[in-house]
Amino acid sequence: MPFRSHLYAGNVLWHEQGFRFSWNIMLMEKNASLEYEVKVMETGKQFTVKPAQFLTRIQARQCSFQPDMIIQFAHMLHDHYVKSGVGETEIRAVCYASVNGHQSNLLIDPEVDLAKEQDSFTAKKWITTWKN
Repeated sequence: MPFRSHLYAGNVLWHEQGFRFSWNIMLMEKNASLEYEVKVMETGKQFTVKPAQFLTRIQARQCSFQPDMIIQFAHMLHDHYVKSGVGETEIRAVCYASVNGHQSNLLIDPEVDLAKEQDSFTAKKWITTWKN
């Protein structure tokens, strides 16, 4: 019995929360563009990171539209910059996605510092609501 719809409100094709536990797995085509805005806390310096700078082409494509991968990569970036001596950072995602040919919309709230968010089974407030 699929319980996903009772745990997460909204369109599962958009937010993908519980997606791998639903019956819709082969019913969608999703495209997206993703960049991360990194801000170094100590200096205020800001720069943009594209996932392809760290990932293979296939990994970067998959990461671009799957919110669980988007937050995992944000945490990886944060850890990378801390360990490399850059220091504490804020990591924000600018991600536009389209589902099944609909108009693209912001998938991730660009005001949220993903380095501070935790990935869990609770509803993710940093994923925007789908506007078709």
